[in-house]
Amino acid sequence: MAGLIGQLEVARRALMAEQNMLSVLSHNIANANTPGYTRQDALLGATDPMDYFPGQLGTGVTMESVRRMRDTLTDVQVRQQSGSAGRWGVRENVFRDLQTIFKEPSDTGLNATMGKFFNAWQDLANHPEEPAYKTAVMGQAQAVVDQFHTMSAALKDVSTKTDTQISQDVDQVNQYTSQIAQLNQQISNAETAGQKANDLRDRRDTLLDGLSKIVNVSYDEHAAGMMTVRVGGLNLVEGSSNRAVSGITTTGGQVTLNATDGSSGVVLRGELSALEDAKTNVIPGYQAQLDALASGFASQVNSLQATGPNGSNIFTGATAASLALDPTTSANPARIDAGTSGATGDNSLALKIAGLRVALTMNTGSTTFQGYYTTLAGTVASGTAQATDMNSNQTVLLQQMQNQRESTAGVNMEEEMTKLITAQKSFQAASQMVTTVTTLMDSILVMVR
Repeated sequence: MAGLIGQLEVARRALMAEQNMLSVLSHNIANANTPGYTRQDALLGATDPMDYFPGQLGTGVTMESVRRMRDTLTDVQVRQQSGSAGRWGVRENVFRDLQTIFKEPSDTGLNATMGKFFNAWQDLANHPEEPAYKTAVMGQAQAVVDQFHTMSAALKDVSTKTDTQISQDVDQVNQYTSQIAQLNQQISNAETAGQKANDLRDRRDTLLDGLSKIVNVSYDEHAAGMMTVRVGGLNLVEGSSNRAVSGITTTGGQVTLNATDGSSGVVLRGELSALEDAKTNVIPGYQAQLDALASGFASQVNSLQATGPNGSNIFTGATAASLALDPTTSANPARIDAGTSGATGDNSLALKIAGLRVALTMNTGSTTFQGYYTTLAGTVASGTAQATDMNSNQTVLLQQMQNQRESTAGVNMEEEMTKLITAQKSFQAASQMVTTVTTLMDSILVMVR
């Protein structure tokens, strides 16, 4: 490729290489704010030299490849941390919902309502013969029932919300894995044909990021860009095929993601692990404690009231949801007994029931009704605080890892503009080379004539 014709070819190759370089740079700049985009780098290399006396002559430049500036180890770390952040984010949301139910201290909470109930019995003890105070007792008893019903219904709503989120996350897992399988095939087709499927790989990585927030994922890549994605031993994606999942369950304390074909994988991190824990353990645990309080409260009041001449009950039911006023007593509050003898002025029963405020009746005689509930509300508050702190910490760690990944994969506008100027000058120089060679060839043609 010696002579002017050869130099013209060198200039042509330079123009093509710099033009391709400009295309890569403009693609980076255009996608500087595109979520999940990985900066691309054009690799230029000298073309093979030619033998010529007295030595080899260069033949120009070519674009050898366009590589993604991606650190796979950082990707793994980001996705693991994303699962932890996803888990604690869900847990914080669940506990914040619970805290709105167990709102203490509060003038309208269950503790205040139970306190007013005991106050009504104290008022009755002070006026044991007056029907109005018996009616007031039933009114406060209804308030206690309503409070238990409201709280139990709210817990059910949180559980229903959790079920809905689980269903949505399961659907999202299926969408992610289906799209990853499709991209596997597209990447394989492109790279088998000798192309670099950089943008397709970006899309797949973005899907893996989303999937890792929901469940713990592991993956490995095979020939021609095909990838296997799994969750705790369950292969969700194998090449161009994906396995659909149907739901999540807990067996023996172990959370598993279940596929429609009967296979399953262990879930250790992500939103689904926290949602399943909330559905199986957290919410039922608080419901059980609320039921125990409702049952103990009704039982203690009824057992004392039953010792009166009328043998009446105040409540029926043994759970927060089933607690109700005894229909006979509710219809006729005069049946309420203030004392055990029925004698005028006997207020012994009313005093005993009022005294339940300070009686150690819960947790095998270690705390009062109100103390039990205060402790219950306290565990919700501490659980909320812990989840909030952990979510904040995990989110900060995730952001740090994402920043680290962004430092490699993200588009730095200043760096791209510097490269753009360099490519522009190289292109202009190659253009000048074409002009110079053309001028020389014209001179030779004039001489020949």
